Amino acid sequence: MQWLKESRESPTPADLRGVTSFEAVFAEVEADRAFFGILPIENSSSGSLHQVYDCLLKSPLSIVGELGMVEEHCLVKEENKGTASSTQFDD
Repeated sequence: MQWLKESRESPTPADLRGVTSFEAVFAEVEADRAFFGILPIENSSSGSLHQVYDCLLKSPLSIVGELGMVEEHCLVKEENKGTASSTQFDD
């Protein structure tokens, strides 16, 4: 996050808040209600997140930095119920 620390316009301390969709992140930044948006570009289970790339193509915004994160996947099962899985884990 060195690029964030070096930004002269960066708010301090960061005011973090969540929104309901990738599109909403773009809308918040484009409307100047947020200084930065943080979005996943890819993940270890499904690869590239094409929905985010689609938003980037439609937006005047661009990628200005990168954060690396470790992903942890957990299986949750209700007692006495079958097991369901997202298709991204069916490999």
